[in-house]
Amino acid sequence: MAKLLQLETGAVVDVAPEADLALTEDQDLMASPIELEGVRTIALHFPKFKDGRAFSQALILRQHFGFSGELRAVGNVIPDQALYLRRVGFDVVEIEDTARVGAFQDALKCYRYAYQQSVSGVAVPQLRSAEQ
Repeated sequence: MAKLLQLETGAVVDVAPEADLALTEDQDLMASPIELEGVRTIALHFPKFKDGRAFSQALILRQHFGFSGELRAVGNVIPDQALYLRRVGFDVVEIEDTARVGAFQDALKCYRYAYQQSVSGVAVPQLRSAEQ
C-alpha cells in the first residue's frame, strides 16, 4: 500500500486517500484550463524519470491558477527529486515502495538553502536574515 510523504516536514501518512483530481503529464493546462472549484487535492503523474512535465504543471497550478490545495506527486518519482518537488509547489509525494521512505526523508535534509526563488517566493537572503 502506498504511503504519502509530506515534503515540508518529512512526516509519513499511512493512508493515501484518493485525490479529487488526477492529471496526466500530457495535459496542457494553458491550452485547456481545468475547473478547480471544490478541488482540494490534485495528483500529478510522473510516468518515467525523464519526463518532468508535472514539475511545470505544479508551477502553473500554483502561480497561474492560484491553486492552494494539496499537490501530490505520483508515479516514477525518485528521492533525488524531493527538494525540487517541494520548491515547485508539491505538498506530498506518493511512495509505492515503502522501503524508499527513508531515502526521501534523507533527501529533504540535504540542503538548507537554494539560491533560485521557489514557488513560495522566499529568497535565500530573507531566510538567512530571519534566522539571525
